[in-house]
Amino acid sequence: MAVLYLMREELDNIVVLSVDTGSQFPHMLEHIERTCEKLGAELVVLRPETAPEDQPYFSTDIVPIWRSNSTVFASHMNGQPLLSTSDCCALHVIQPMRADVQKNKNVKIGLRGTKEADIPRGLGSTYDPYLDVEWVAPIWAWTDDDVFNYLEEVGADIPAQYLMDRKNDGLDCWSCTGHTMGGKMAAKMRFMAVHYPDKLEALKARHQRVAEIVDQEVARVRSETGYGN
Repeated sequence: MAVLYLMREELDNIVVLSVDTGSQFPHMLEHIERTCEKLGAELVVLRPETAPEDQPYFSTDIVPIWRSNSTVFASHMNGQPLLSTSDCCALHVIQPMRADVQKNKNVKIGLRGTKEADIPRGLGSTYDPYLDVEWVAPIWAWTDDDVFNYLEEVGADIPAQYLMDRKNDGLDCWSCTGHTMGGKMAAKMRFMAVHYPDKLEALKARHQRVAEIVDQEVARVRSETGYGN
């Protein structure tokens, strides 16, 4: 959002890409649409074929090899498959965006809202030879406080979860059981307890299942190796 306000004098030459994964928080989708309308920005909403919550796998930061999505399906194993958080985001967010950019051959510059201080840290300014696009990260050197101070200065509407924890977290998908670094998951669950209690209970059940799977695999490795016993 900070990048959008920062570039508001150039919005005639900018198209805003947003991905509705099908599992995002409704208030965030509404906020994106409302902000673009307020600033007069052209918004294109992309969607993956299947929402993350409807996939057979759970996304997680810990993926034992025998429970990985590819292994379970390739070997016809029984049990709940897991997919790494980064692969899930790539499948449902990054790939739809890259496919859209690839279709529009006139796109030569892309803007990212990533910062060096982000946990986990995304990509900064880079050149993508496959798409022939120069990606620029205008707020790469900003801190979270820099972002909030700037948004308050320009009078931007700030979504509720930012005001609750003052953490730079877009919440990702409600059903995501990954992104547990840097206090992101704890902040997300605190917010959901107030604003999305029903979805929080479903998320807790997913977390419980992931924890059981990981614990089972750790126990199997310890049994095989004697390590930790």
